[in-house]
Amino acid sequence: AVPLDPEQIALTDDALLEEWDQTGEISRDHIRTRVAARKLFPVFFGSALHHEGTAELLDALTDLAPERVYGPDLGGFVYKRDDAGVHVKVTGGVLEPRTKLEDLRFDQVKVFQGNRLVNAPAGGVPAGMTAVVTGTDLVPGDVFGAQAPVEGPKLVPSMAYEILVPEGAPDLGPVMARLSAQDPTLDIESDRRGIRIRLAGEVQKEVLTRRIRDLAGIDVGFSVGTPVYRETITAPVKGYGHFEPLRHYAEVHLRLEPAKPGSGITVESEVDTDTLSPRFQAQILSALRHKRHKGVLSGSDLTDVKITVTAGKGHLKHTEGGDFRQAANRAVRQALMTAREAGEMVLLEPMISFSIQCDSQFIGTVLYELEKRGASVQVQDDGITGSGPLRNLADFQNELRALTKGGGMLELGETRYEPSPDQERILSEIDYDPVTDLRNTPDSVFCAGGAGFSVPWDEAPEHMHIPLETVRDAGYTPAGHRNSVVSEEEARKAFAAVSGRNKNEKKTVKPHKRRDMAMEQQDVTLHPPKPVCYVVDGYNIINSWSSLKTLPLHDARQELIRILSSYQGYLGCRMILVFDGWRVPDNPGSRNMRGALEVVYTRAGQTADAYIEKLVSVLKNEYQLHVATSDGLIQNSVLTKGARRISARELELAIERSAVIPEEYRQHGHD
Repeated sequence: AVPLDPEQIALTDDALLEEWDQTGEISRDHIRTRVAARKLFPVFFGSALHHEGTAELLDALTDLAPERVYGPDLGGFVYKRDDAGVHVKVTGGVLEPRTKLEDLRFDQVKVFQGNRLVNAPAGGVPAGMTAVVTGTDLVPGDVFGAQAPVEGPKLVPSMAYEILVPEGAPDLGPVMARLSAQDPTLDIESDRRGIRIRLAGEVQKEVLTRRIRDLAGIDVGFSVGTPVYRETITAPVKGYGHFEPLRHYAEVHLRLEPAKPGSGITVESEVDTDTLSPRFQAQILSALRHKRHKGVLSGSDLTDVKITVTAGKGHLKHTEGGDFRQAANRAVRQALMTAREAGEMVLLEPMISFSIQCDSQFIGTVLYELEKRGASVQVQDDGITGSGPLRNLADFQNELRALTKGGGMLELGETRYEPSPDQERILSEIDYDPVTDLRNTPDSVFCAGGAGFSVPWDEAPEHMHIPLETVRDAGYTPAGHRNSVVSEEEARKAFAAVSGRNKNEKKTVKPHKRRDMAMEQQDVTLHPPKPVCYVVDGYNIINSWSSLKTLPLHDARQELIRILSSYQGYLGCRMILVFDGWRVPDNPGSRNMRGALEVVYTRAGQTADAYIEKLVSVLKNEYQLHVATSDGLIQNSVLTKGARRISARELELAIERSAVIPEEYRQHGHD
């Protein structure tokens, strides 16, 4: 990077220096070549505010920047996303409003005129220009049309942090959702337990802190980082999922195969469209592609797996879009459980490369410390290089300074995922139970006698409606059309049968004697109605009611207990309020009474969802159960067990109608 001065430019290259010595000048073509090759970066001086040097800068851009030739086919890439829309650079063709491109649609197309957005000019936005489009869910880094994917290093979010929010701060949910939409590298999860984020390094953390301060006006902190683990399979495995509560139906069979490291999750179908309609197949593939699949060893993200749909079945009347999502996700989990039982799943952890420079007298000490941290090293003339688990090396810089009396220097490099050398110890610390993870259940749901029932993952294949052999397996032929020749005599018999002339003329039918049912005694058994019991998911209600979610958690919990205690007295039925206590260390769980209201805090390691599902199984024969939650997964789960489901909003309206809530509460909770 030098000023645009021939003498200083000559000093950057031997050939240019020789040209300068011989001719006293440097050709413009040579300068252009070096600028285009990114070997020369001209520096200009001036002030845009005072219009000094701007003309020289623009002239140099025109003169030195290589002119790009764009193709005729529409293409481009996304470089930004904000409240205005998706910002794209057009790299081919012309982008016009209401453009359809494969599965993409660009509704509005606007351009900047100064700092204002205006509609695109007549004829569209040509290649080389930027535009802001709406109607698409593209994110920064995506390409479309003729634009080839941009290859290059990518940030790997290998450390997870919990965002620490000051007490009394406003809800950060909308702010985090906005940041996540603008930057796809921010891997954010938000629920009633808090906000967790996966980052690639300290710089991202600093930028995020500043962005939250700008948008929400508060300063947040971060917990101690923990490694982000992943999981994969080591051998092919088949999976089967069935979802058939009352008036729903879907079944999916698939095959999981190991894929190339770093390839993520790929999805395809080998099912013939004559066997399963394209509409149903599209629903299955969409569900598999948009699901964040979790492994069954630690609950970490699944990666480097190819998923192939091998069979599927739906119902023209009862199958809804969400049914195939349920069946497909259960099939993946069922396959992973099978792989786990066979010892064919492996935990991946982030491994980071590094280089260390230090005095030779400290090399032995440093090597010993690196060996204790599980690193593999190579000693070279200019220092030590190697790689090791990120969890052991992320804070090694401070240790290195102490070992080398302040003279050692650590440089961390690329992060990649490899099988963990400490898998058993790490899994024992995480202590993940995939069977109790109701959001990612491996079990299937079948229907019998007008009610749905759950079948454990290891028994589900025996209940499947489609033969377990797939299209590619021997002995299975997909449904199709067969052509055959029918003789004239057989055709006459068929037409006669259709016309009703296939009856046996010699056969006599004895008429049935009509019975007067009104004159006969009928035995009728009357079953007394079951008592009613309400089961309420406490934290789900708190996060759903506008009047509670703005309060501090302790206050919101006490207010909900007070309201439900009054409502229970109004109804006169049994009511159980369940709070999630699974993250509280060494928590044995508790159950206490608030009047006649039962308040339950689950034990450590047990979620409220798991407790409610088990409670419904125990009480379903004794009570008419009403489960209050807006969690779609637990709603579906209790529905299959015969319980009624009511949303958080329905419960709130019912309580309001009962007049047990003071008037000031209603005004506080609603506009």
